[in-house]
Amino acid sequence: TTQISSKRPLLRAGVWYEHPDYFSPTAIDTLEISRMIAEQHEGSLGAYVISQATSASDVLAVLLLQLDAGVKKPLRVAPLFETLDDLNGAADTMRQLFSLPAYMGTIGGKQEVMIGYSDSAK
Repeated sequence: TTQISSKRPLLRAGVWYEHPDYFSPTAIDTLEISRMIAEQHEGSLGAYVISQATSASDVLAVLLLQLDAGVKKPLRVAPLFETLDDLNGAADTMRQLFSLPAYMGTIGGKQEVMIGYSDSAK
């Protein structure tokens, strides 16, 4: 959570193009999406939904990537708890997030959570 409060960037913008061997295509896409979000007009996008969220770090990572990309007002980060294990652990995950002052300072007292059961074992 120290990084959330920090003004120091995690990555220099575009470094993934200078060193493509260090970044997977998925990582590059994720970083580019964060940059794209930063370029949008405030309020033009809604929540950033994290499918199959499993832990507090899933939410924190998305928030941190937005901040690092220069998003002035980060999108709401909504974890989607889908698997039975994730549904059973959702309360603990949210308690962990709510125990972090740096996180609480960014959400303005509001948190969106999505729940659903996905039978991905078919």
